[in-house]
Amino acid sequence: MKKILYLFSLLFAFSVFANTVEKKSFEEIEASYKNGSDTTYVINFWATWCRPCLEELPDFQQSQTDFKGQKVKFIFISLDNPESEARVIGFVNKKGYEGAFYLLSDSDPNSWINKINIDWEGNIPATLIVNAATKTEVFHSGKYNHEELNTLITESLKQ
Repeated sequence: MKKILYLFSLLFAFSVFANTVEKKSFEEIEASYKNGSDTTYVINFWATWCRPCLEELPDFQQSQTDFKGQKVKFIFISLDNPESEARVIGFVNKKGYEGAFYLLSDSDPNSWINKINIDWEGNIPATLIVNAATKTEVFHSGKYNHEELNTLITESLKQ
């Protein structure tokens, strides 16, 4: 009986503290950061199969902690296969990552890539930093480290 109660308590604790990963279309995600607010949005495109993506995610998590309480919102968009939802959720929870994690449900990247940046060829990791109020929009295809990311976020808040 004790083992059953212990198992249920573990399952409950995992479900309470586990991060969720929602499937969303690009239009739904785009609407969340193109809302004209004075919040800086850091939108990171990544995948569980992308080594550079996995290497930079801890830096993004640290920057998210650094800017907690400020008008900065991080959005992590997985470009894994939309059928890989369980894999992405398992990865995010195993690492203990926090934040707004989405699994892009659009199967045709050509329908939205140019909306992020006209020159983007779809390589990941890729990051868009945008703030409508300060008219900041920075796009980068490639890895960021913690210091680079914090510098760009700080600049977007000042302009």
